[in-house]
Amino acid sequence: MMNWMMVCGACLILGWFADGAADSQRMNISADLASGPAPASGPASSPVPVEPEVLQAMKQIDWLRGEWSGKGMLGTPSGEVTQNGPWKVETANDGRFLRLEFDAVVDDGKAPSNRFVGYFTFDAEKKHYRTVWLNVDNLFQFNETGTLDATGKVLTLISEHKRPDGTIGKVRSVFTKVDDSHVTCEDHRLDEKGEAVKKTFGFALTRK
Repeated sequence: MMNWMMVCGACLILGWFADGAADSQRMNISADLASGPAPASGPASSPVPVEPEVLQAMKQIDWLRGEWSGKGMLGTPSGEVTQNGPWKVETANDGRFLRLEFDAVVDDGKAPSNRFVGYFTFDAEKKHYRTVWLNVDNLFQFNETGTLDATGKVLTLISEHKRPDGTIGKVRSVFTKVDDSHVTCEDHRLDEKGEAVKKTFGFALTRK
């Protein structure tokens, strides 16, 4: 997000944290998407081939790829505010990843922008999608895992974070293909039963 966010802590960084500092999904959790054996080093090394299952899974969410105009909302401790701005989604590393970035102007009179970069991939061993997101301005991170539904149009991702009291909170993020030119993204904080209790983030995206 932005500089003032680093001063006021749980304000906008985490609108996704509607409960204070710990109920968000868009930060606070360190993640390393690049798990697994390190590649060989040296001039004779060659790229590790991308597994066909990974490529196939990434093609199934290719509808996210493109440049988008975004209109949305962000939950903050003091209530909802609007956020609007462009998204860009492109393939990376020979189709192994989708790289996402958005830069939204937050209309609350305090923060100039809400900026994130993210990577999506597929874990062939665990049979689910994995993501990592990084806030451009303050370097907060979080990661998610999830699945694509049978229609191929709804990608549901779950993040977990540790609250100050030691309990684990969860946030569900859902990307939905409305049609070839429209996608929605919504985050909801979940209760202990996995039921949505509060919308904390959302965008309606229109292809440019």
